Amino acid sequence: DIRDISSYLNSLNIYKKLSPENKKAIRAMELVKLYGQDVIDIMDEIGESPIWIRKILVAAISLALMGGHETKDVVKVTDALEIDSKVGEVIRQFLPYGKMLCPIGPHMELWVEENLSKKDMDLIAKLAGVHKSDLPYRIRGEKPPKRRHHKKPPIEELNRINEDVAILRGWRDDVRKRAYDNKGKRIIQAYSNKITKINNELLDAIGTYYPDETKKMPFGGKSIGMEEGHVDQFANIVNTIVRKNRYRLPPGITPEDLEAECWVRVLKALKRWDGTKGDINVWVRYNLELKIKDLYKKEYQRQKTISRYLTDADIIVGRESSDEG
Repeated sequence: DIRDISSYLNSLNIYKKLSPENKKAIRAMELVKLYGQDVIDIMDEIGESPIWIRKILVAAISLALMGGHETKDVVKVTDALEIDSKVGEVIRQFLPYGKMLCPIGPHMELWVEENLSKKDMDLIAKLAGVHKSDLPYRIRGEKPPKRRHHKKPPIEELNRINEDVAILRGWRDDVRKRAYDNKGKRIIQAYSNKITKINNELLDAIGTYYPDETKKMPFGGKSIGMEEGHVDQFANIVNTIVRKNRYRLPPGITPEDLEAECWVRVLKALKRWDGTKGDINVWVRYNLELKIKDLYKKEYQRQKTISRYLTDADIIVGRESSDEG
């Protein structure tokens, strides 16, 4: 139970002496390390914005990788993140509580992938002096493998891949010509999914660690990526959903916070989309609506009065189920 662990923290003299802000920082580290909670859930737990929570975790990861033994490390990290140096010093002091608080370990790679951006990870690598390709290993608490520097894969393997690509193109053309019945298409799809899975793992290994940097998400015929120039378009989609359902932003949640959390949800949705869930546009929009719905429902429950923020009609976004698909 989370409250039991919180009570344990409260029994520590070093924790009891902290300011409210510093206690929230340590609590956020605990919720990530012990429970693997996403940023949106931590926001609900401690009452801070997603941006602030991300900065705390970026600081904690950076200091952990740096060793966190010197004051100059704290100053370097807090200056880069524009957070109070006192918060950074408290994070450094609590890192020795490794199993409970230090954000390094086998399960942390997945948490980082789903909750931090490529920009966050680039900053961690820069602050900690870690090569970007080594970062996943270091976050897992592993020693990166030695570099062999092969110039290119064996020619035999490249030729085999070219043959496989030719087969896939043939399947594609045959499917377009309606050469397969539904059973045949399902078999092709199953093999295609296997290829997609290993291809994504290969991209992760190469260093294309975040699908939001390379994945294009089509909306109404237009592609959206996280790169500059598409952010406003994505924000418009989020705002359209908000207006359609007559939502009002709860206290403490900015439009930027909402958009950031929606990005996390969309990336998770794309990982689960395997072609069997219908059109990808509908699938992504559906998950966006669920994320926004969930965000507002949590705020409503916390305030204990529906009349201040939502009506019953506002909570329902056209679907009774809150399942993610």
